[in-house]
Amino acid sequence: MKKLLAFLIAAVIIIPLTVVSGLTLSDFSGKSPVREDETGEMEASGGKYVGGLNYEGRKLIFDNLSDRDVNDAELFLRLSAEIAKQVLYSTEKPIGYPNDVFVGKFTVKFNGAVIDYGEIEFLDITPSYNRPFKDYSMGKVNLKEGWNRVELIVDNNVPIGGDTTAVAPLVDCIKINTYAQLMFNPKYTGTEGLQFSLISDDTEYAVMGYSGTDTVVIIPPNYLGKPVTEIANFAFRQKDHVTKVILPCSIKTIGANVFDLCTALKSVILTEGLERIGFGAFYRCYALESVTIPDSVTRFGGDVFSQCTSLKSVNISPNSKLEEFGVYTFSNCHSLESVYIPKGIWVLRGGTFNECRSLKSVHIPDNVEAIGDWAFLNCSSLTSIKIPKSVIYVGQYIFELGNRLTIYAGAGSKPELWDDNWARVRGGSTYSTVYWGIDNTNFTEIDGAQYVLQNGTATLARYVGTASTVNIPQTALINGIDYTVTVIGGGGFYDCRSLTNIVIPSSVMNIGSFAFAISNSKLAKVFYGGTDITAWNMITRGQSNANLTNATRYYYSETKPMIEGNYWRFDIDGITPIIWT
Repeated sequence: MKKLLAFLIAAVIIIPLTVVSGLTLSDFSGKSPVREDETGEMEASGGKYVGGLNYEGRKLIFDNLSDRDVNDAELFLRLSAEIAKQVLYSTEKPIGYPNDVFVGKFTVKFNGAVIDYGEIEFLDITPSYNRPFKDYSMGKVNLKEGWNRVELIVDNNVPIGGDTTAVAPLVDCIKINTYAQLMFNPKYTGTEGLQFSLISDDTEYAVMGYSGTDTVVIIPPNYLGKPVTEIANFAFRQKDHVTKVILPCSIKTIGANVFDLCTALKSVILTEGLERIGFGAFYRCYALESVTIPDSVTRFGGDVFSQCTSLKSVNISPNSKLEEFGVYTFSNCHSLESVYIPKGIWVLRGGTFNECRSLKSVHIPDNVEAIGDWAFLNCSSLTSIKIPKSVIYVGQYIFELGNRLTIYAGAGSKPELWDDNWARVRGGSTYSTVYWGIDNTNFTEIDGAQYVLQNGTATLARYVGTASTVNIPQTALINGIDYTVTVIGGGGFYDCRSLTNIVIPSSVMNIGSFAFAISNSKLAKVFYGGTDITAWNMITRGQSNANLTNATRYYYSETKPMIEGNYWRFDIDGITPIIWT
């Protein structure tokens, strides 16, 4: 049975560090922010607490190290105040308080996300520092394995008299209730063997190298009282015994080739606050399987994950601040199956997904303007892709050596700055199927089949599912309207190797070239909605559809036919084909 644990982190233990917004004692008018609970009436843990935060921009930062992900931890702040009639709020300023009540914003962040705790009132305080501290719940928080950061930020400039220019509490500690094991030690210097050097006018530290033997490396948020903000170029290059690295919330920059040729590195835990990942940072990390990119990251250098051949997932959220992928960012990530491209990205540079042979889906946001040469070279598992109308430049051979694609282009026709060979996939003769002018009003996906609206009817443009039996409906609902399905587009079932049976309605009048070009095809039965071969022969069929014509064909009959032949009907579910016997 899991045991709920309560962890307290006293505010006074972090004061010696420069994590109080870089403050020195002179910023507190020569007084220490650490106060004594002289009478014990305040019930401060350890007999001390932190005060003097009454200035805009001052903050306290609490870093803790969790041994696992926990989604239901609860965060408390143990607070009091030295002046009566104060109200703290999180996001929206409350109204209705009398004019003699001081109302100020006090921001609480957990791993970079602002917590909406509502309001905290200090209205019943007698004037002499004797109100006991009280726990205030900030609600549930999601602890993640590795470093987690709690920030308390004075976010107002409401003067409350004397030399104090902001509303702020007295802080005793924070408390976290969780099933995880937490470690907090402001003097922790990280895994033995880490090498540090002062940077930024001797105000911060960078990790310069690692000479240790531990396979799991934990980098501390502070070193000798100063924040660790950078991992220098080549710091862990060729450390082929390292399997896991945990970065703190203080790191802003990962330099070039930092983990290049860390061939045993399977896991790296990045944290909110990281802003830049340098050129080739994870180049040739062959064992790396998954990575989550913090929302705070704004830029990838070139080749960041190049040749991470085991990398299956790169988790990027819709809230990501990413603005740039470098060239060949995911080149030769042979196991990568999908990537979310956030809205801040405006260009996919040359070779971005080069040789991502397992890539099955990629979302290109509608603010991307350019796609460079060979961006999707040999992405052989990619079957369909949408290119938004915002894209005004496309380089050459962006899908070269891949499979025959179905491409949905937002532009009404090929823009002038798109290379003439942009859609070529196999040498000089094979091109993808392109549907122009496609957006959310004329496109839909139903049970793995993608349909587009053309000339008042629906075209099954591409099947991207994995079912062995596919039932093409008589109509497809597009933008709230049912349209008759009349066309199976070119390459519609291209290389669908799981397909064994298909139902084709009598409304279909055209089947495009290569629609059923399937290597090692298992297609055995075609259930046609027409009643005889005459109706079947009226369908216009393009080239390279032998797998369709060679399959056993059955014609529809509502009742058991009186003549010999291959006939079928629907089962009572109206979906499953049943052969008349």
